Amino acid sequence: MTPDPLFDELTQALDSRREATWLLDELREVPPDARRGRALALARRRIDGEPLQYVLGHWPFRTLDLLVDSRVLIPRPETEPLVDLALAAVLAGHDGVVCDLGCGSGAIALSVAVEARSRGAHLEVIATDVSSDALALAAHNAERNLAGPIVFLEGSWFDALRAGDQGALTVLCANPPYVAAAERPTLARELDFEPEIALVAPDGTDGTPGFGAIETIIGKAPTWLAPGGTLLVEHGAGHRSAVIACAERAGLVEVRDHDDLAGLPRILEARRRR
Repeated sequence: MTPDPLFDELTQALDSRREATWLLDELREVPPDARRGRALALARRRIDGEPLQYVLGHWPFRTLDLLVDSRVLIPRPETEPLVDLALAAVLAGHDGVVCDLGCGSGAIALSVAVEARSRGAHLEVIATDVSSDALALAAHNAERNLAGPIVFLEGSWFDALRAGDQGALTVLCANPPYVAAAERPTLARELDFEPEIALVAPDGTDGTPGFGAIETIIGKAPTWLAPGGTLLVEHGAGHRSAVIACAERAGLVEVRDHDDLAGLPRILEARRRR
């Protein structure tokens, strides 16, 4: 195989053969005379700390290829089991209304829409976000991934929903911010590029760090869920006892908490009484 000087140059600059491979693969359609300049510009962004996902401009999540930039959080593997739980709830009835509060890139809502519909489910999918910029990107991702009809609504949590959605949601999903303000300075430098509003949350009323948004969603969920409807909320690794207690206070039943792919507490599952 003929050595590729550009690959060697990128590998040395990035100190990563894998990332050099990804960057060059991204530029495979770029004319050769422009390839080196484009590659080194992307490498410089990565060296300056920008997440690889933003540098590339897109990232896989389950079956999707999602456009990602600084308007939205980067989709992460920790969230994938939440989609599995949502699909199980949807496919048990093969219809219903699924809502993703704070959809960001659309990773959860679009995954549920694509995978459930491919298995014969008939459902309405609602995706909300307080950020109009995030909603625009999510809508673009819906078109890019042929997700089918999605209702996009702007607003903060349940304020975005329509009056007719009360008591009608079969599955309610959320991956809200759950980093405490006190914890934020200790996190990786790459997170400085991600939207703060999607990362940091106030503490809960009981003092649980970063629990404020989760507490709001769990507390109001019974009003919006259909009888027997399922609530799925991603949370911090230290939130297990707090989410279980909060769900039980809200009157939800069949309360369980699931680990993520790394074995850490991550996803609350609970239901409204029938």
